[in-house]
Amino acid sequence: MRKPTAIPDFFIIGAPKCGTTALYEYLNDRPDIFMPAVKEPNFFATDLNVRRQIPDESTYFNLFRAARAGQLCGEGSVWHLFSTVACRNILAENPHAKFIALIRNPIDMAQSWHAQLVYSLWEKEDDFQTSWRLQDTPRKFPSYVDEPRLFRYRDVCALGSQIERFFETIPAEQRLVLVFDDLQHDTQKIYEQVINFLGIPQDGRTHFPRINERKSHAAQGIARLIRHLSNIFTPIKRALRRAYPHLPSSILKSLYDWQSRFETRPTLAPHFHDELKAAFSPEVRKLEKLLARDFSHWA
Repeated sequence: MRKPTAIPDFFIIGAPKCGTTALYEYLNDRPDIFMPAVKEPNFFATDLNVRRQIPDESTYFNLFRAARAGQLCGEGSVWHLFSTVACRNILAENPHAKFIALIRNPIDMAQSWHAQLVYSLWEKEDDFQTSWRLQDTPRKFPSYVDEPRLFRYRDVCALGSQIERFFETIPAEQRLVLVFDDLQHDTQKIYEQVINFLGIPQDGRTHFPRINERKSHAAQGIARLIRHLSNIFTPIKRALRRAYPHLPSSILKSLYDWQSRFETRPTLAPHFHDELKAAFSPEVRKLEKLLARDFSHWA
């Protein structure tokens, strides 16, 4: 076993709804990689209130205590990219850590992030356009919402500014930026690129199931009951995780999945789509400059 205080070798740092869960699952399948049961500990995002899973430092490091000698340790926390301090905090602990960021058309990302908030019963407004209009307005959120900044869709999806900060913080040889479109269109190629970046042998994998697709609740009443139970269990899980670090992130996930259904992303009204294009255009231009790539088909 590795030392209980060993810090991970690599971090999938976000962004949300950009393929981080899929990459986490693909890497977690490998015997030479150790990923903790808790996806998204967000431990190093000390400027955000997003660490519901992890009560303290010892609990975080204990997530990796079952890793075997020779395994690479990694984790996936989607708010480390949005955080202004997380990457610096990680480098202070492990100057040689490697970082993987995933980006996406910010219009699609914002719409998907809104759907995720609705599915999680955090966002009360089912209509994305209405939620977008409310993001700069003081709102009352459910009691279990710890970080209202996660509802500021414009900021959460400001990927150009986030990648710019990422480049300013992380040495070039320690960072990798992936595009969600590429992950969708040629998953094997992107997977092999990640494996090369991590410096471990290729395993010839060719099967990559789709993971974390857009979902809604088939029964809102059952979903609200599950959310209520989850809120009750959260402080219990935090306490238990000190002794049992491999408790899953959501012990009620199977119930959520049982009453969920997959759905397609709705088409935005043309005028609203144009508004989003204008809002995100400066961010897309930054990405084009930083990555030397044409994203004019985005915004």
